[in-house]
Amino acid sequence: MNPFEKISTSEQNRELVPCTQFEEIEKSEYSAETRKVIEHIDFDVLRGLFDTLRSRSGAEGESGFCGREKISIDDSRSGGEFYPQKGVNIGSLPFTSYDYSRPTRASFRNNILCMVIHEETHASSRSVDKKLSTSKKISESVRSLFGVRDLDYVSAYGRRQYENGKFKSVFLDLNDGITEMIAKEVYGEYLRTTGDSATFSDSKTRAEYQNEIYLGSRAMTQAFLEIIAKCTGVPSETVWGAIKQGYVTGLDFSETELSHSFEEIFSEGFIKRLSEWGSGEEGKIHKEILEKAESLELSEDVMNEIKNAFERYRIDAEAKAVYWEANQ
Repeated sequence: MNPFEKISTSEQNRELVPCTQFEEIEKSEYSAETRKVIEHIDFDVLRGLFDTLRSRSGAEGESGFCGREKISIDDSRSGGEFYPQKGVNIGSLPFTSYDYSRPTRASFRNNILCMVIHEETHASSRSVDKKLSTSKKISESVRSLFGVRDLDYVSAYGRRQYENGKFKSVFLDLNDGITEMIAKEVYGEYLRTTGDSATFSDSKTRAEYQNEIYLGSRAMTQAFLEIIAKCTGVPSETVWGAIKQGYVTGLDFSETELSHSFEEIFSEGFIKRLSEWGSGEEGKIHKEILEKAESLELSEDVMNEIKNAFERYRIDAEAKAVYWEANQ
């Protein structure tokens, strides 16, 4: 099957009934259930929520929101991916497969909804993918040797560029953390607007935003909000509003006022360390942020959330590495 094959609306049995009872879902149902969920999502409501976010952020130009017509499904993988030139690709395998547990029908459906909203958040930010030709890549590689850098890919705060003759990606994990925070807000508004929480919950589990693979990234963002607010005396809501505005409009994070604040609050070179977070140095920057948070005496609830998420990030990363190595 072509992983970018569009979803057929002619397939039968598209209706999703509420998950009133706790029910496990069989592996044989993953593919069909994923398609049912995506067919069920009200993309008109979802688009309206992202349009409101863009309008409040002062974003110019057309939204990259994909909608159902630009979503494809890959039955051989888990997770989601946004491609500026193709749309959103959603894997029908649950993340829970790496620890060999079986999800419930409600949690499976909810995971698909969360993935779609996460990827649509990426799509609704400023995203540019140049897809350079081979000759252009060689040209830009040579130019970068002389200190002339050209962006190859932009997704909100995330960047991929040539540096010293090689590709370099920056702020990708931070970008996913911010994406998660925005997606969580949109998810809540979506369920409040549609009144559809019964489709994504059961007798034991309520509908709430869950995207386990980005727990560490989300904790990073939460820590920044609290640390910057505490150190500057600016309300965390104001800090978060500035971060969201820059995300949607595609600002270069290293050139924002917030980046200067981070350098002052943490230490010299922090922005560079932050930009490379996710390239194998997670433990070092996690420790740096936790130590700063502890020194500021943040609330116990915030500290516990940050610590638990970073620990879960470590455990999940190790478990996934073992799973993928065993299934190569």
